[in-house]
Amino acid sequence: MHVAGNHERQGLQLPLDRQSASDAFTGVQLSQAEKRWLDSPANSCDADLHQGQRWPDQLGADVALCHDSPRSDVEYLLETPIDEVVQLSSTEEIQERLGRRVPPHVTLLACGHSHAARTVRLESGLLIVTDDFGIMTGHFGIVTEAVQ
Repeated sequence: MHVAGNHERQGLQLPLDRQSASDAFTGVQLSQAEKRWLDSPANSCDADLHQGQRWPDQLGADVALCHDSPRSDVEYLLETPIDEVVQLSSTEEIQERLGRRVPPHVTLLACGHSHAARTVRLESGLLIVTDDFGIMTGHFGIVTEAVQ
């Protein structure tokens, strides 16, 4: 399972002169096969990811995925950037970013992007889990076990 994020999109779709230094550096290191693999995952803004419809046999229909905010691969869900500082988002900010994209039957939303491991449980019961470096490894596995 691989959910595309901002660096996949920027590194594979933007012209080299519009890429960040890190995306440009990475892009020239990748083989064509690696680029094809990175270009093939689910788009983070696809509604089926947010509704538990992608990979339900492996994850269950109550697990949703996104890169971070379901509406954008560059928007933080659990943090709010203010100038050069990032602060934790309020419940209202999180709810506004989610909108109606995650239906009530979803109990776990797993995402990355922020490179900071956090968990937030909303009043609705939705558990939001972010993992450092966008890699759903041990942190995600522990939460998945607890939710089941």
